Amino acid sequence: MAPYTLVEGPEHARAPAASPLVGYHHAVFATEDGERLTRYLTDMGLAEIIRRQGADAATFSIEEFERWTVPPDMEALEARYDAEAGQGA
Repeated sequence: MAPYTLVEGPEHARAPAASPLVGYHHAVFATEDGERLTRYLTDMGLAEIIRRQGADAATFSIEEFERWTVPPDMEALEARYDAEAGQGA
């Protein structure tokens, strides 16, 4: 098994009222030792996860996991959206 395997999602959720986002996506991944981690996804992360699901390869290296997901924190998600702005997402 790869370091991270998609086990649930992605799913859409409504963002809190204080957020500039209307909504966001999240997914659950399992580590090699079975720990389950919920992570948030930007549009770029969501696209990559959907692409991997379509290729029947929903596993991610440590680097890919860090690149395509963020901790389940709205500030972290908003910061990643800002960092990805203009990258063609």
